[in-house]
Amino acid sequence: MLGNRHYQDSFRAIQNSSKNHKSSLDLAISAVSNIFLSFLSRRPELEELGEEQFAVAVSLTRAALDDPTKITSDSTLISILLLSNFRSVMAYRSPVIMHYIGLAQILRARGPDYCNTEISQLCLQQVSGRLVDAVLGGSFIETNQLLEASRLLPKPVPDIEESPIVLLSSFVPHINQLRLKMESVSLGMGFDAEIVADILSFALETESELSKWPEMVNPTCQPMLSASLLSEFQSKCPHHPAETYYPQWADEYPSLIISQIWNSYRCLRIMVNTCISRCAALTRNYSLATSTEQICQEMVDNFCASVPFHIGSLSSRHASHPGNVQGNTSPSKLAALGAMLLMPKLRWIVGQHLTLRGGQMEWLQLQLSDVLQFYRMHGVRMSDDVATRASPILAQ
Repeated sequence: MLGNRHYQDSFRAIQNSSKNHKSSLDLAISAVSNIFLSFLSRRPELEELGEEQFAVAVSLTRAALDDPTKITSDSTLISILLLSNFRSVMAYRSPVIMHYIGLAQILRARGPDYCNTEISQLCLQQVSGRLVDAVLGGSFIETNQLLEASRLLPKPVPDIEESPIVLLSSFVPHINQLRLKMESVSLGMGFDAEIVADILSFALETESELSKWPEMVNPTCQPMLSASLLSEFQSKCPHHPAETYYPQWADEYPSLIISQIWNSYRCLRIMVNTCISRCAALTRNYSLATSTEQICQEMVDNFCASVPFHIGSLSSRHASHPGNVQGNTSPSKLAALGAMLLMPKLRWIVGQHLTLRGGQMEWLQLQLSDVLQFYRMHGVRMSDDVATRASPILAQ
């Protein structure tokens, strides 16, 4: 989950320093582990155990927050982060978990003297990531609450300040303001041309700044072409024409976390360019509308090129071999986690009703149906709207 060996070492040190084996941290670790294992192995008793451990861990953590000596400890902070991620695992259909508002408030309450620890900096990055997800899928109230909590957080140390997710989250206030502008006016018949022109200008400015983000990202966090990843992915896919010609490449990333950050960037670009396209169409600037559609198509291409890295070993691709369903191998477990991380943004893109090139939407729906099939094999019931979008593909 942490995605960084340096942070993992700090995390283990904190865990080992706990003398009480029934601490909130130990229970939080067990709760998250059991929930994820219950999903992989389809064992409901593990889910029940995880829920029980979660409830006790929450109670112990609340008690720690009332203790002046414990509220400032890294153990308490990492417990809160794990409990937030527990709900993320339990609600992997949802892109926004507002437990992170509480995490941001705790970070603020600790004060600057306690925010230079490695765990605190990790949590600051987690809040930044949740902020990006919130502007994509959260309500305005929730997003504003998280923005308000984030504004009062201590400034990250230089190394963290330059991390991809912290850099990306710096664009969220402008993008959220653009959302508010779009929602506050009528873009139908009888629209105010001056207001639309103002929104268009603001959106173009936001797009210009956001498009510079890849240049700001450290070379070690850039995607890399992988011919072997694409070949392996295609060999495991169902024999369908869309699988053979789209996409034509696959990207590899240093970690699933880094790939998630890049996909968040692509979704933000799609959101901003969709706003530009709507305003351009109203002002009859059809060349601008066409160029924004091309940008969205490019972002979808890049998103799809990340899919093999996420779910290349997904066990639903081996549905004819029951022994592989439980995901006992490490690649299968990694792909199961990749599917959980990919699903919200995959659903988000499919639901945007974008003007895409031939094969793009069909390929996206194929991947959506593949993840849905994997979920159903593991006893997860998806919401009706997701099933409806994928039903034409599932019926084939």
